[in-house]
Amino acid sequence: MMSKVTAFGVALGLVFTTLPMTTLMAQATREGEVTLIGCVELERDYRARKNTGRGGALGSGVGVGNEFILTNAKPIPAGRNRQAVASGTAAADYSLTGKLEKDLLRHVGRQVEVIGVIEKGDGGIDKVTVTLWHPVGDYCPNK
Repeated sequence: MMSKVTAFGVALGLVFTTLPMTTLMAQATREGEVTLIGCVELERDYRARKNTGRGGALGSGVGVGNEFILTNAKPIPAGRNRQAVASGTAAADYSLTGKLEKDLLRHVGRQVEVIGVIEKGDGGIDKVTVTLWHPVGDYCPNK
């Protein structure tokens, strides 16, 4: 009986010593991700507001109807007391891509928090490949 208790204790000790390593591995896979808070806007509306042409294939506007822009986005620092960066920080606009992009349609005109990886975009606007997002406001605050 004593050997079973000892074996259980050793196994339990191994589990608790490998848990921190698993957490570190999960954090390592998130390297390069940023958290942004901004407003969701349809790309066609964004382009019309900015007078940047129709976009899409050869400037025809094809394919921009289901594309989204995160406007007035500001980075959010990691940690428990996460608040938007001070108002002195310049906001930027990002094109949103990734598997979760289609879920943003119901949140056009609302403020969301997006986690993803920023890539240099063509056409003057960087892209964010969205890995996680959630709504944070029912409307977009004034600029």
